[in-house]
Amino acid sequence: MATVTWWAEEIEIELRRVFHDDFGCDVGLYIVAQEDLPDSFWRGDAGGYTSTTLDLRLRTILTQKGRYHGRGFATVIRRSSLSEFGILRIALHEVAHFFEYIDSFWATDTSSWGVPEICSAYGHFGSIKDGHEEYLQQQTQAVKPDPLYHLHESKFIWSAINCTHRARSYGHRISFEQVFRAGHTYGLSDPDVYWDACQADLKRVENLTMAEVMRQPIPQAITEIFSRDVAAFQQFEAFESSRDERDRREKFLWWQVARLRRERAQIGGAVPVES
Repeated sequence: MATVTWWAEEIEIELRRVFHDDFGCDVGLYIVAQEDLPDSFWRGDAGGYTSTTLDLRLRTILTQKGRYHGRGFATVIRRSSLSEFGILRIALHEVAHFFEYIDSFWATDTSSWGVPEICSAYGHFGSIKDGHEEYLQQQTQAVKPDPLYHLHESKFIWSAINCTHRARSYGHRISFEQVFRAGHTYGLSDPDVYWDACQADLKRVENLTMAEVMRQPIPQAITEIFSRDVAAFQQFEAFESSRDERDRREKFLWWQVARLRRERAQIGGAVPVES
């Protein structure tokens, strides 16, 4: 039987401890090192990725290692990102996606899908029938690429804030910025802006399970800040016509820093510049 990468096993145990009310003995939880996957499995360039069907895509591989125990959360993490970002922060980022879509996950009927055991896996929450190549083709043909904050919108922000708070309550010295960004800025306001704005809401739900938290409305403070960020992005889009995605993203990040600096200056604060 293949050996489980040591840090993957430790992270699985820790996530079960932090989210014990959501991950009971009948719910699977799988942390997989990307380097341990066969070449036929899609190899992303992000620190980690997940989807609502990734556990099914990994089923044969996990079964061969004696690790598959039914449906549940699964994420693939690059071992090379261990020293770069920290495995726990990436795992928390990905499990925040799982809780963001928790009801959709359990509501999905896969009995008639004829699920392929090894197929493309990517960090988007489409049907298992969708392929990575199809997504890339759609993006290439699109008039505009997805915005920087795509899949990291207000609901995910609220989920990630709660995940960070629960990890901290178990003694982990980790910030929301570390969990939310996981190496990226997404072109949004500084994470502390979101974190500080919803502390009262966070206290109100801290005794609920994550599933219960995510069934409640997103705090108004988060939706208001996010709406402002989206408006800023759309304002930028009105003046920027470059089709080169990397160039567009770099320009927007610096444009966003300048906007935040102007806003913070109006209230007597300072804004750190992203390197």
